[in-house]
Amino acid sequence: MYESFLRHLLVAHLLMIIAITGLKGSGKTTVAQYLQKKGFNHIVIPHFLSEERLPLEKINTEINHVAEYITDVDQIDLLKEKDEVLLVRIDAPAEIRVERLTEQHKQQNGKGSSFDDVLEFERNFLEDEEVVKQQLSPVLKAANIVIKNDSDKESLQGKIDRMFADITKKYTLKKPSEDGFFMEIAQVVAKKSYCVKRKVGAVLVRQKRILALGFDDTPRHIKHCNENGCPGCNKEGLQMQCLCNHAEENVIVQAAYHGVSTQDATVYTTESPCIRCTQILINAGIKELVFNEESPLNEMTYALLKEANVSLKPRKMV
Repeated sequence: MYESFLRHLLVAHLLMIIAITGLKGSGKTTVAQYLQKKGFNHIVIPHFLSEERLPLEKINTEINHVAEYITDVDQIDLLKEKDEVLLVRIDAPAEIRVERLTEQHKQQNGKGSSFDDVLEFERNFLEDEEVVKQQLSPVLKAANIVIKNDSDKESLQGKIDRMFADITKKYTLKKPSEDGFFMEIAQVVAKKSYCVKRKVGAVLVRQKRILALGFDDTPRHIKHCNENGCPGCNKEGLQMQCLCNHAEENVIVQAAYHGVSTQDATVYTTESPCIRCTQILINAGIKELVFNEESPLNEMTYALLKEANVSLKPRKMV
């Protein structure tokens, strides 16, 4: 019971798209439904591709997805633009697949299915089999994992569980570097920004511990920028005072507000700081600045950081 719970917890944090392919009757839907019970969002590709283009914006990258009926490598490439994709091929012997499909055919047609009707269905299926194999060949060859579905449903589910255990070991070894870890957090913090012009996040760290977080916004108790609280950001073309504090100064202010020392700490920020924020960081005793995007740093900012002995480290995130 505990092992099952732990495995589910680990897989829930992988965040990926599992794409399923296979021949008719192999058990693709059964696998997709089992993954759905584990918390995956179920995507049926034929419906997904019914629009003019693949609506990637509908894929929430904060949850796992299972995409059923992958029939083209182009579909895989499009999904990879959104998240990690694991292509899983479900295989089953032809006689078992025919048996499954025949049973489905009987259930769909009810008592009206005659013996001759069933034979006709099986004959048509076998005639189409070679054509389907040729069409799916590039996708079947591209599969990362192959699961044999040649027994009952419980056996298939056990194989999926073991697949989870294997990929969990593989993915958990891919830990980000220390800089990469804190920069990823800064990128998440940036999404919290209320500024209508700028989305920057900053993280204050000392001895591998997060001390404070900061993002662009108006001062405390003032209407947020996106609520028309900052005239400088909301009035296009007019020279008005901007009321928004930048993420870098907010992270220092947050530390001061909570009585946390900033001396010899490191600041991770998604964009390089402006002159004003650079001055604040220097006065706060920051010893290292790690930034992602250059926005840009000018010669004066570089000179200030160098003279103040603040280590500057560009850390471009892919």
